[in-house]
Amino acid sequence: MLKLLHQVRPDVAYFGQKDAQQLAVVRRMTRDLDLAVSVAAVPTVRDPSGLALSSRNAYLSDEDRVRAASLHRALVARDPALVEGELDYLDVVDADTFQPCPPRAGALVIGAARFGATRLIDNLTLEAP
Repeated sequence: MLKLLHQVRPDVAYFGQKDAQQLAVVRRMTRDLDLAVSVAAVPTVRDPSGLALSSRNAYLSDEDRVRAASLHRALVARDPALVEGELDYLDVVDADTFQPCPPRAGALVIGAARFGATRLIDNLTLEAP
């Protein structure tokens, strides 16, 4: 990524919020290395069920696609029991460090789960109460 940013020299680089960890790493890299690029987050696009749009969704069976929407519901409720697949993790973390933290405005609820053979990730930012 650093090579690409040096070669292209964009004013702004856009990264999806769906991969929050990648977004955090790129933001940290540009800040630490004083790169003259602004990193902008692009909101996650969801289908009506709440499932985050992803190229990986193409690997889901019709049944798994319905079950996969449970990951978003689990994030909203912060309840791992709502996941209708094989849960890898569901945690509240600091948006910059990804260290576990208490629920608070700006923190992320992150999760990953397998539905059939497909592993999906998702996250949401906690709002102020």
